[in-house]
Amino acid sequence: MRSLLLFSSILGLLAGTELSAQWRDETYQLRGGWNAIYLDGDASYQDLGSLLTGGDASSVLEVWRWNPNPTAVQFTEAPQIETPGTPEWSVWKRLDSSANTFSRLSGGFAYLVRCSGEASDSYSVSIRQSPLVPDVQWVREGANLLGFQTPVASAPTFASYFESFPAAITGSDVYQYAGGELGPSNPVKVFSTAIETVDRNQAYWFETDVVSDFQSEVKVECSLSDGLVFGDEGTVVRVTLRNRGSSEAQVTFSHLSSEAAPPNTRDIVGMVPLVLREYDHNTLSWQSTPMTGSFTRHVTAGSSLDLYFAIDRTQLTVPSDSDPAVLIDAEQGDYFASLLKLEDAAGKMEVYLPVSAEKGSLAGLWLGDVSLDGVESLAPGQSGLAPTSREMRLRMLLHVDEEGTARLLSQAFTGIVEGLGVPGIVTDESLLDEDYLARASRYVAAHLPLDQIVAGAGSFGIGGSLTHEVTIPFTDPTNPFVHQYHPDHDNLDARFEPIALPQGVDAYNAKLSDGVEAPGIRRTCRFTFTPAQPSTGLQPLGWGSTVVGGLYQETLAGVHKQPLTVSGSFELRRISDIGTLTTP
Repeated sequence: MRSLLLFSSILGLLAGTELSAQWRDETYQLRGGWNAIYLDGDASYQDLGSLLTGGDASSVLEVWRWNPNPTAVQFTEAPQIETPGTPEWSVWKRLDSSANTFSRLSGGFAYLVRCSGEASDSYSVSIRQSPLVPDVQWVREGANLLGFQTPVASAPTFASYFESFPAAITGSDVYQYAGGELGPSNPVKVFSTAIETVDRNQAYWFETDVVSDFQSEVKVECSLSDGLVFGDEGTVVRVTLRNRGSSEAQVTFSHLSSEAAPPNTRDIVGMVPLVLREYDHNTLSWQSTPMTGSFTRHVTAGSSLDLYFAIDRTQLTVPSDSDPAVLIDAEQGDYFASLLKLEDAAGKMEVYLPVSAEKGSLAGLWLGDVSLDGVESLAPGQSGLAPTSREMRLRMLLHVDEEGTARLLSQAFTGIVEGLGVPGIVTDESLLDEDYLARASRYVAAHLPLDQIVAGAGSFGIGGSLTHEVTIPFTDPTNPFVHQYHPDHDNLDARFEPIALPQGVDAYNAKLSDGVEAPGIRRTCRFTFTPAQPSTGLQPLGWGSTVVGGLYQETLAGVHKQPLTVSGSFELRRISDIGTLTTP
């Protein structure tokens, strides 16, 4: 085989950050001499000298990485400046660091591993790694060194595994390494594709003239190349199953916990609260099912199936320090990780997809509406809130800073801030750069007094509540009782002079009997954030990160001799994640 001869020649010539990931262990059975392994996960968190230390791992003397596309041309600074690709082999030697051309194990590559001793010596080397989305590329004609994600317990035969891609083995030669020195007996040709099995941790040479992306009979794809990575704001990830076989495939999904994080990586505080979202054609709505166990889906031959996975951010919780049985809300920056396992009933596939999320910040500008549908009845013999004939909607605008303080705003502008030259959120148009005003946006809550910035008491976010006190002085032009053209409601005396309040009298609490013609108004706005929409019990995509909502109640004092209470629900969406509010 041409590539094998080339590799032997090369051997003869050359013989002279914290990472965010989820983890599982793969165990490689090696022999003295030369072996070939395939990493379907990434283990670059440590250099090889540290990774392959202790126990059987210390027997590894050399690691050679096969670079499947050495003639590729790339650019580093500009498309016009070409730079040659990597050589066909990269090497690491434990006893000769001057020869090393790489130092870490990356996922999705095949490696030749030389161990000390003879072919009769056996070693078991476990490597903790972060699984990757399957991406096998048969990128060159003539030779491919590849591995496949087959079940560990009962690996399929070559003939069974490549049943839907017979060109890989029909009329072609497949070689595997069996330990010992390179020669006629290592690598050795697979004797019978009908008997010998495909080991998920071995890499095999395929001498074939076809180019393909075959990874298994059921191809697994993700809408995100890194897997089910939700970050601090992600909402939904699509997983696609493509059945390229001749019979129906039955695929089982299981949600599993991650192994402990290895050195130089982020600590994992818990599993991702993953949910399966499916469209119910009977109710014409999306239904969410928590991934607490496993489920199975069928894919007919020659077809594909899309499944949608989301995250329930209301369940990003961690055990309490005082009582591990009690769960409390995670803190900003806490990292969650787990694994989604896919296996088919035919026993040909065992794939692990990475799942991760982070507790994010809720800082930014939030815009939405309150829907009022209840009002307190003050009629004799009645009490409590009564439903209204129809709902009334109020626009709400809030800004949350990096410290979590929420401010109720009557207006806000987004655009380039004058003097800073960067995008920002301001409360006055004069604070924006005039050259970029055409690109700026203005948001207004018309029912609030102009230019009000009201800091709230409480916490913003699921499970929290906020209270804002909005005051409208009896002299304020927006006070509904004030009318500058009506002598009984202009707060002026008979000579059209301002009314003098007795010393020490609070303008907001002054009564008409005290000489005030218009009362001060106080609005107490209360936001109670709920884990789901109050009206439907559902969680829209992004609920808890880019969408929040819950119950709303407001008490108005001054419009009636008794305080009035109205109620309803609210929903807010984040329109900017800038946590700084610029004011005059």
